[in-house]
Amino acid sequence: MRILKSFNVLTGPYGPEHHSLQGHAGSLHLFIHNSWEKLMEYIGTADEAYVVFDAGPARGLETVFDMYPGLSNVTGLQYYPLRTHVLSRPVDYNRLSPLVRAIYHDLIAHFAATGTPVAGADHIVWSDEVGAVFAQHPGLDLCPFQFTPKMRVIRDDPRWLEVVSLYEHKGRLADLWQGQGFTPPSVAVYGQSRKEAALDASAVWEYLGKRPGRLKLAYGASGDQQPKFRALSQLKKLLKDLAWQDVDFVIQRDVGQVEISVNYYIDGAGKLYCLFTTLQQIEDSKHVGNIEDYTYEHAARAITDVMARDALDRGMKGFFGFDLMVDRRTGRVWVIECNARVTAPVYGWILARKHGVARFGVATVKGVQGNTIVDALHPSLWYSKTQGKGIIVFNPGPIPLGEYQGAALAPTQEGVIKLLADAKQTATAPIARVSFA
Repeated sequence: MRILKSFNVLTGPYGPEHHSLQGHAGSLHLFIHNSWEKLMEYIGTADEAYVVFDAGPARGLETVFDMYPGLSNVTGLQYYPLRTHVLSRPVDYNRLSPLVRAIYHDLIAHFAATGTPVAGADHIVWSDEVGAVFAQHPGLDLCPFQFTPKMRVIRDDPRWLEVVSLYEHKGRLADLWQGQGFTPPSVAVYGQSRKEAALDASAVWEYLGKRPGRLKLAYGASGDQQPKFRALSQLKKLLKDLAWQDVDFVIQRDVGQVEISVNYYIDGAGKLYCLFTTLQQIEDSKHVGNIEDYTYEHAARAITDVMARDALDRGMKGFFGFDLMVDRRTGRVWVIECNARVTAPVYGWILARKHGVARFGVATVKGVQGNTIVDALHPSLWYSKTQGKGIIVFNPGPIPLGEYQGAALAPTQEGVIKLLADAKQTATAPIARVSFA
């Protein structure tokens, strides 16, 4: 068992080398509330504008999920790659699995009704083969959900692959951050279940200060894998349940009352952009959504800007984001982990940029019935350009399982919160779950 030590949070000014859509003192607020043209004028060249999908070379999107064996059969995540289609522009190409063809037509009709521009049907490559887009359309740039070993058939970039592997592993990343003077929560324990089946829960509980915490898989692309514990007995049960599995895990003490995320993008020219900050919505130990919010932006970015720069220096590209906890009483910020991939709020941010709307939020809406977007969300709540607000479903894949992922767009944060509440209120009681095994 390795004990991860506690370090104080470093503070400091943002480096002038950062190319940030937010800029200093939250200037993103000004540009987002202005017109699209003003935003584009601020960003500058077509190469830089690539990040907001107004210019730049055509891309091929690869939507591969490397999940734990069997996980997709339980949760329906095999249909999640469809959600990356919202990242595309009409000029882009996307590879989609033939499994999602029927759902794709429902999604495209929804995008058409809400006026959301995406790659057209003639720019879809239906294949389960990684790199199928590039075999048919060589020379495109790569925009992956996450850069995995499978992507090496498209681009052999060992530095990108290594930094993703490093940043996605909560234990390895914690070691790295300790060396730089940062820390995950005040105390954390990293272990491997098969090697440490007899991990002394009592010793861990004492080390955590007998405080509540959560257990996470060291690797994981889902916020569902974070059971909490409030007592030694609960921690013992969690460790016992892990003993038969061969997984790396992290036990972290909860150190704050507020959970936030800060998201970044690194373009092909190696420019680092800070995109947005959100408040995370947590229900029953599960991450269920994000609301765009800049309350803790300055304190968070004093840390995450440095970490993002480190990721850039190590070869990171594309989208990635940091999760943090904030102690509301003291304002102290703790970095929890990094998601070296497209995170859920990115889809909402992209939709807000495409429609020129000031604020966004994303959520997983549960308890819906039916098989289509119309079944799951009444069209009266869909985004309307005339009204300048509404909800866009960007992941209808798990609707047969009783849920979907959607983005609420509105001029104000209050409007976003109301839209998401309306969507959840109109969802009916959960229906019998469908197995895709």
